[in-house]
Amino acid sequence: MDRLRKIFLVDDDEADNEFHRIVLEEAGFRGAVECHLYAEDALERLRAPGAEPPDLILLDINMPRMSGFDFIEELEGLKEVGARPVVAMLSTSRSPQDRERARGLPRISGFLNKPLREEELYSLLNQHFPRQNQAR
Repeated sequence: MDRLRKIFLVDDDEADNEFHRIVLEEAGFRGAVECHLYAEDALERLRAPGAEPPDLILLDINMPRMSGFDFIEELEGLKEVGARPVVAMLSTSRSPQDRERARGLPRISGFLNKPLREEELYSLLNQHFPRQNQAR
């Protein structure tokens, strides 16, 4: 995972963020993990002058103030991030409508169920960051 340098966890549940941070660490990720409880905070961080966008965002759907889908709409308008980052929904939602909506958005690269499992993480990484996961 050496080319993968920064990951944003955007989820209003602190315990989930901490658990997912640990999963990332146990999977061998040694880069920066930024946890954002509100989607607006993550967007603000992305808009900050000189901010380096993350390589990957793991994004919850159902959050107060701004949903994951609303976040994606705002992200699309940010010229600061360009084609980066890879975004995957990480949600407890079992709604077929949520999955279908996510599939219809070009910016969404995957839909993972909480809690994040290493197997799902490796599958996502192998798809979008192929050389970083050769050991698995």
